[in-house]
Amino acid sequence: MKLNNQDEKIVLKDGYNKKLIAGIILTTLVFVFMIFSKYYLPDDRPMFNKNHDTKLFFGRVTIYSPEEFIYDKEKNILEMRLQEKRVIKDAQKENEITYEFLDSNNKMIPYALSKSTCKAESENDLSCLSDVMVQVQPPRKFYGLSVLITQKDTSMNHIDIDYRSVVVGNLKEKGNDFYKQIELIEDTLSENQEKIKTINEQIKKLDKTKDEKVIKEKQIEKEKINTLINELKLNLSEARRQ
Repeated sequence: MKLNNQDEKIVLKDGYNKKLIAGIILTTLVFVFMIFSKYYLPDDRPMFNKNHDTKLFFGRVTIYSPEEFIYDKEKNILEMRLQEKRVIKDAQKENEITYEFLDSNNKMIPYALSKSTCKAESENDLSCLSDVMVQVQPPRKFYGLSVLITQKDTSMNHIDIDYRSVVVGNLKEKGNDFYKQIELIEDTLSENQEKIKTINEQIKKLDKTKDEKVIKEKQIEKEKINTLINELKLNLSEARRQ
């Protein structure tokens, strides 16, 4: 192409800016990498374990932290075993130690707990040990869990569990459906307790003179349900024993 009838020429390029295109592609790749890096790079968040104590001390009771935590991914159940050591004469005061389980967002999570009878290691031993086996159902892809241990609402300590410290495998204790068994018994117990409340409300609305027959039938129904409730409570107590 000539300009102003002179011999000067303008050289036309092919219309592509290769450096700009390469820069856009590189920037896009870096951006995609940053977004999806959490799926294939190691988790760089700090460990959730805030308490590394292997022994937790309470009044006349010592709690030994679990040596390992077994996590069954398929069933989404985490299992742990603790031990309680106490003076033998205090062995019957089991209710003075209570357990609660929270996720990393401080939300309560369901659990099933089984505690063995406190036994001395020898005849002359003044203290005894109880095994405490727990199965909890954490949120899927959980970050961390806390075991809150309280004594008589006055003394509290905790055990923290980071998901990177658990052992993925099959559950060992009480069969792999222990949590589900406890959950089923508790649900059935709750349902029957609600039935008793409903029957009591129905009886209150009946006339003792006119509805005597109906009231007797309701009382018989109550007795049957109460018998079932007592059986469920016994089954629950036995299931929680080792």
